[in-house]
Amino acid sequence: MLKEILKLVGAGVPYDVALNWTPARRLAALVAVGELAGGVFDWNRLAWNDPT
Repeated sequence: MLKEILKLVGAGVPYDVALNWTPARRLAALVAVGELAGGVFDWNRLAWNDPT
């Protein structure tokens, strides 16, 4: 959980906001941040696709 919050804080989400989000909302926000950075998340596997 701490790594998730720190990643979101690094993306500009205030610490207290990220801390109070549900795990589902944190996951959704982390996926959005990761996809904006060029990643591809597979919702069927709940995992990131390999960049290769």
